[in-house]
Amino acid sequence: MQGDRDNDGEDVDMKKEKIWFEKPLLLDFDGVIHGYKKGEPFGFNMDDPVVPGAAEFIERAGKHFRMCVYSARSAIPYSRKMMQHYLETNGIDPTKLDWPIYKPAAWLTIDDRCLRFEGKFPSVKEMLDFKAWCE
Repeated sequence: MQGDRDNDGEDVDMKKEKIWFEKPLLLDFDGVIHGYKKGEPFGFNMDDPVVPGAAEFIERAGKHFRMCVYSARSAIPYSRKMMQHYLETNGIDPTKLDWPIYKPAAWLTIDDRCLRFEGKFPSVKEMLDFKAWCE
C-alpha cells in the first residue's frame, strides 16, 4: 500500500510502517488526554475537558502504533474503569487502546510531566522550576 497518506498529508509506506505498528506508544492520561485543569490529587475530575486534538491524534497514531494509556492510578481497577468511561463519554473508544496496569516499556512516551533527555542531565533548578503545559 505504498503512497497512503496520513492525516498530516505525509506519504506513508505501509510496508515499512508495519514494522512500527507493534511498537507501543505510551500516552499519559492526566495532562495529555484528560485536561487535568482542576488537578485532583487522588483521581481526576470528570468535568475537565479532553485535551484539544487528543481524539484525532489517537485515531491517527493508532494506525501506526499500539496505543497504550497509562496513569499513576492504572494498577487500580476502578481507576482504569473511570478513565475508560471518561474517554467513552468524550467520544473516544477505549476498546481501541491498551490499558496496562504497570508502566510498560514503550517505543515512545508522551507525558506532560517529563523532560526530554538529550545527553545532558538537567540542573536541580531546571527540575524544580519545571511546569507542565497545563499548570
